[in-house]
Amino acid sequence: MTFKKVLIPLLLLTSSFAFTACKGKRHKAPVVQYFIHGDPLSLVQNSETSPSFLTVANMNSYNDFHFSGGSSFIEREPVAAPTTFEEVEKDNATDTTGSVDDEFELAKYSFSKVNETRYIYGPNSGDKNPKIGFELRDGLLVAVDFNGYPVTAQHYSLKTNGKAFSLLVSYTDPTIGKLLTAFYFNASDVSNPLVEASKDFAFLFDTVKVYWDEPIELQACGNLSTSQAESVKASVDSWFADASPTGSTRPVKYSTRTTYAPFSDLNQHCIFLIKDFKLENSNDFYTAGVTLPVINLASKRIVDADVMLFVDHIQVARQLTKGAKSGVLMHELGHFWGLGHEFKTDAKGAALHPSIMGYSKGTSLITDWDYEAIRDLYGESLSLAP
Repeated sequence: MTFKKVLIPLLLLTSSFAFTACKGKRHKAPVVQYFIHGDPLSLVQNSETSPSFLTVANMNSYNDFHFSGGSSFIEREPVAAPTTFEEVEKDNATDTTGSVDDEFELAKYSFSKVNETRYIYGPNSGDKNPKIGFELRDGLLVAVDFNGYPVTAQHYSLKTNGKAFSLLVSYTDPTIGKLLTAFYFNASDVSNPLVEASKDFAFLFDTVKVYWDEPIELQACGNLSTSQAESVKASVDSWFADASPTGSTRPVKYSTRTTYAPFSDLNQHCIFLIKDFKLENSNDFYTAGVTLPVINLASKRIVDADVMLFVDHIQVARQLTKGAKSGVLMHELGHFWGLGHEFKTDAKGAALHPSIMGYSKGTSLITDWDYEAIRDLYGESLSLAP
């Protein structure tokens, strides 16, 4: 993974026996690379895009926003896949590699004027994070390059509250191929302290609580068949089946929509069923799903998240065509809420905490440990909003 991000890519891999995987160890705000088989633009070809909202008059409103990471889907031919669960779990752990405080270090950005028509949005110090070049066209600042690569802007998104924005661009690297990359920036005005879990729960950053502060809205986006819609709804509802719910609950609004914005949009939180497209895989190990949470590193809150399920493989297709709960989707929804991977084992190698968030030692069902982790994260159980 060449670039960096703290938009944590949380994948579900599966083999002849299903298990889940999320790309893992954080190294501050990176742009995570996903190597895919197919044209990356197919991910957004049916979506509704929006033009730039940036102007010379308002650009300084986004100074001192920080870079929160991004995701880059890159065209590549299949290569050898992992051969053991141990290898996959090591690569996809959601623990940090150093100080947790370092993971929330802010790379603040500002606009600078190059000439009458060119502006740069880049970090106030250092050069490890991407610099976005803009050109003034018809009164709007349009993204035209990043780090020297010419790009075509696909979508701009400004969070309804004005506290976050994203850019989605496409380009072609002659040595790599086609790329589709999203960049995310968040306001730095609210700085919350790190809060630890009450137990050894696995969250997106080890045991540090990072969660939704705003009302949680989740949508199934696209034209789903009847059985697919039933399966998605059953999988969502399973997270509301806590046998020991809290007195008050955290409501989640769930709905469906046939028209939708790209995954980079900050005001829609979608479950996408992706056809004719796969992440890095082989015949036995393949990526069945990925969750893309966007995190404000200052407030320690989830700003956006989307789930992609890759439905070409027969095991994923079977889960969705039966209209029953999908273990793949339930796992990805755990990441959507803010849960990480449960890879811990006891001295005998058994799962220390059986969980839908595990891989080789995991389970295809949501467990009491998962519900307890949700209660610890939010102080409440999840419930379906009326």
